[in-house]
Amino acid sequence: MKRQDQNPIDQNTIDQNTILVQRIYRSAALAPAIAIASLISMIAVQAAWGQAVGADDLEIPPTVKTADQEEGAIAQATSTLVRITNIQVNSTDTGLSVILETPDGQIPSPSSSVLGNALILDIPDAVLVRTGDFVAQDSSIIQPLKIGAYVQHQTTPSWVNRLQLLAVGDRDRGFEADLDPQPIQGYVVLNLISSFDLGPGVLQVGVENLLDNQYRSVADQASFSPVGPEPGRTVRMSYSFSW
Repeated sequence: MKRQDQNPIDQNTIDQNTILVQRIYRSAALAPAIAIASLISMIAVQAAWGQAVGADDLEIPPTVKTADQEEGAIAQATSTLVRITNIQVNSTDTGLSVILETPDGQIPSPSSSVLGNALILDIPDAVLVRTGDFVAQDSSIIQPLKIGAYVQHQTTPSWVNRLQLLAVGDRDRGFEADLDPQPIQGYVVLNLISSFDLGPGVLQVGVENLLDNQYRSVADQASFSPVGPEPGRTVRMSYSFSW
């Protein structure tokens, strides 16, 4: 006697399953995780209930959001953000204390660690939001652009010459924000250093501010208690030896 299956599958069911697999195959190119999960769910239901799932029973959620949905998601996330307006770092007997300030007051200090000369703050779920607002700083914190370069020449086996250049640019952002007493004026400084191997040591002769330019350092220009111009052309000599 032949055994008759309790749930025979007719040709219509096979065609429906074929359509279903084709839809899942096409969706796999865009959303593999969704397609695989849907296929596993279909197999589990068939095994448990012995019923075929039709093509119309499978709904694959859309993977592409509209512009309105994206804007709504961003607005919802932004509404839950806490804006940090200032960070205070205070020295204590046990180390450093970090205080985060917000428009609604202060929030608990985050955990911190030190890596070399860097202080690292661990703020969970932090999001960097660029608002386009920039806070000006004085020139003692944000200094003008500086360029340094040098050329060195081994004139003889025991004589080395080195020409050093330092160029500092202008900066008026701090002055415009009433943080600097005056706009920072750039300058150029050229130094010459010659080293001679003499006896057990090295004789070094240097000419600082070779061009004899009159200038004030950035720190002096940014200070409300200036000292005055830097020295003009200056000749220095030193002799050093090791033992």
